[in-house]
Amino acid sequence: MASNPFSLIGHVALVTGGTRGIGLESVRALARAGASVAAAETTKEAAPAVERFGRLDVLVNNASAAPPFGPAGIRVNAVAPGVVRTDFSAAIVASEDLHAAVVAKTSLGPVDEASAYTTGSILVVDGGTVA
Repeated sequence: MASNPFSLIGHVALVTGGTRGIGLESVRALARAGASVAAAETTKEAAPAVERFGRLDVLVNNASAAPPFGPAGIRVNAVAPGVVRTDFSAAIVASEDLHAAVVAKTSLGPVDEASAYTTGSILVVDGGTVA
């Protein structure tokens, strides 16, 4: 039986901005994948969380710009999400007309599957050469 390449069992993850919105959903997704997860509201609160586990394998830097973690073996990638239901987009979602206009401009329309909202993206997989 093949192992799950998306399993994070035995890995430690930190999510800055992980107490609400997209950050909180990131915390939940990482935990479902098996990671031990720490959430920090800001990067200033991140150090104690990392010290608690003694290491860091995954960083979701949802609260500020990521310093260069590559030399420490930590992969840093960026996600620029579209409109998702969070406090930030509450005004759009609350207005049926505005929400309908946003959905109409979204080429995929509303989706339910985890990867169904991803299209037209380029993920450079080169070990950070062009970063």
